[in-house]
Amino acid sequence: MRRRTRTSVLALAVALTAAITPGIAAADPAPTVPQATLDAGLRCSADLDGATRTPVLLVPGTGADPKQNFDWTWRRSLAGAGIPACTIEVPRHSMGDIQVAAEYVANAIRRMHGRAGRPIAIVGHSQGGMSPRLALKYWPDTRAMVSDLIGIAPSNHGTAAVLLLKPLCSVLGCPAALWQQSSDSRLLQALNRGGETFPGIDYTVITTDLDEIVLPSTAGNLAAGPNVRNVRVQSICPGRLVEHLGIGLYDNVAHDLALDAITHPGPADPSRLGPGVCGRTFMPGTSQSDFVGNLLLTAAVPFLLNLVQQTTAADRLTREPPLKPWATAG
Repeated sequence: MRRRTRTSVLALAVALTAAITPGIAAADPAPTVPQATLDAGLRCSADLDGATRTPVLLVPGTGADPKQNFDWTWRRSLAGAGIPACTIEVPRHSMGDIQVAAEYVANAIRRMHGRAGRPIAIVGHSQGGMSPRLALKYWPDTRAMVSDLIGIAPSNHGTAAVLLLKPLCSVLGCPAALWQQSSDSRLLQALNRGGETFPGIDYTVITTDLDEIVLPSTAGNLAAGPNVRNVRVQSICPGRLVEHLGIGLYDNVAHDLALDAITHPGPADPSRLGPGVCGRTFMPGTSQSDFVGNLLLTAAVPFLLNLVQQTTAADRLTREPPLKPWATAG
């Protein structure tokens, strides 16, 4: 009897330790990436500590690094608005296993929340709008740490573009993230099984009718709910000419919708946008004079080099990576 009592007390102590220690949760998947490596992928503005405004985690899309996706546009804008921001860099320019990328996102959420002392918002482009959902689903403690998830042209249900590439990938091989973003991938089936959102988090999905990567563009949408809003930029500005990369890199409408979601309760509300939203091409902090140079030298050329590097890597895959045990059980 005494032995059983001691065992019960020990189990209770372990459970209490997990409950009060930041970053520990009994249901968390076992980490595969060293803590120091996860931490090295996070880069934050100095005003994150004890933030007085909701901090923003910026998550890049497939083939992009934070500098290419955010430094010359989003980070400038958020700094100008007095909003603390962090970027996260995951391996292989976000073209490796998205299940590993989710570990980086979960760690970033915890670190930011701990330093800021308040819930954070996430803004992600393309894959970066989808991968945080993996962190929220499979690292349950992170849900209370996030107020908003804003996906810009996100690959929430994959894309038919990769589906068409699968026969070629089966022969020549493709990076893991391409396989996993096919509209029929096992990873996305696991992610979207059992509900796509969680109460307590507001979800805003921003899409463009001219998306040439996420096909159809409605594949980015999340299931309807009181905490979900799916918004097409053309529903606000008819005929707006912005495609997949532009909507995540510099588009003013996407930017204003994201900031509306971050600074108000609930998801974005287009009715709150200012009357001049459609008259501006670029988000605040991005000017016509430096746009072309940054687009080419900071974004487009490095992005293309990343794609070439990863699609020609010797370890490219001829099939989708297996699901991690935690994704299989989810």
